[in-house]
Amino acid sequence: MSLVYSMGRGVADRVRSEEFLDGRFTIRSNRGVRPAERLLVERLDKADRGDVLDLGSREGLLAAAVRSLYPEARVSAWGWDVHEYDAARAVHEANQVAGVAWQLAPVPWEGDVERFDRVLLPLPGDQELDFARELVHHAHRLLKVGGLLLVSVESKRAGALDGYVRKCFASLSSEEGSHQGRVWLARRKAADRPPGAPGFAPYTVREGDLILSFVSRPGVFAHGRLDEGARALLKVLEVRPDDDAILDLGCGAGELGIVAAVRAPGATVVLADSSTRAIQCAERNAEGNVPGRWKAVLTADPGRDVEGSFSLALLNPPYYANQRISEVFLDAALRRLRPGGRMVLVTKLVDWHREAIRASFRLDEEVASLGYAVFFATRS
Repeated sequence: MSLVYSMGRGVADRVRSEEFLDGRFTIRSNRGVRPAERLLVERLDKADRGDVLDLGSREGLLAAAVRSLYPEARVSAWGWDVHEYDAARAVHEANQVAGVAWQLAPVPWEGDVERFDRVLLPLPGDQELDFARELVHHAHRLLKVGGLLLVSVESKRAGALDGYVRKCFASLSSEEGSHQGRVWLARRKAADRPPGAPGFAPYTVREGDLILSFVSRPGVFAHGRLDEGARALLKVLEVRPDDDAILDLGCGAGELGIVAAVRAPGATVVLADSSTRAIQCAERNAEGNVPGRWKAVLTADPGRDVEGSFSLALLNPPYYANQRISEVFLDAALRRLRPGGRMVLVTKLVDWHREAIRASFRLDEEVASLGYAVFFATRS
């Protein structure tokens, strides 16, 4: 049995084939199986029955593997980010994997309990610790009494999570590990008394004489604080009287767009992000600070999915993914700004962004602010 994944950006002569479960299952990919997923694929003989939940494996790998190995299992998969969700659905379609029940939401099956017999939870090394703890909590909530959790964590996070897993599950059936990380196998007991999950974190942003209140939650960019890049942009941002429509691309909890809208009392703001958790926070924050003047859009392609034209676009792109997200944001700004509309972008990756902006916009100014570069550009 064979599964192909992570093929989107690779080339044929770099495809790797890896066998698991004594040769019963082969995974072909151009990037290799990530350690957190690898640790669980090697133990899928323990996920061979009942209702099985893949709690966020990248590209839907675990759900596809369980569905391929055990057609009789009822498999569900959860994701919180549109990019990952779309990639997972594409992998399943390419491999003709059918029958998986999908959910895209900030929280898996919110309000539901004791739904699954098995939960597979891979936690990569770059997973925010509070988010990892929250997912362990949700895994416990969703397991039936007697149900089995298989949770893997890459090495640098294993020690930090050990205590929390033990608090959630009174009895671990076994612990297994390798140089790549650790796997806990834990059964939910009726006597378990898990601690509360990390939740929304409140914080404030000073705006002149105002103190604006915000919340964020684990998994949202710069959880619990105003990012320094956003702070640098806001320090030098001047909102004009004719800025009536503001677009915050990759909004996170929404601070950039919301503060800009506070500075322009007649303006509306659209907050766009690919994360359901970010959009959930942005909606709460916008209604609390600029009620009735906002719209939130969940999208991996804001240039396509955001409607209308804008006088001002704000961009604080992340540094990972080899600037692919910056390319998406710049394309969206170009497509959604009206002629003469302004784009303001903050970054520490100065040279690449300077050239990318010049390729599509008129670069008006480059300002140093708090250790960042802030670019001001105009759409012709």
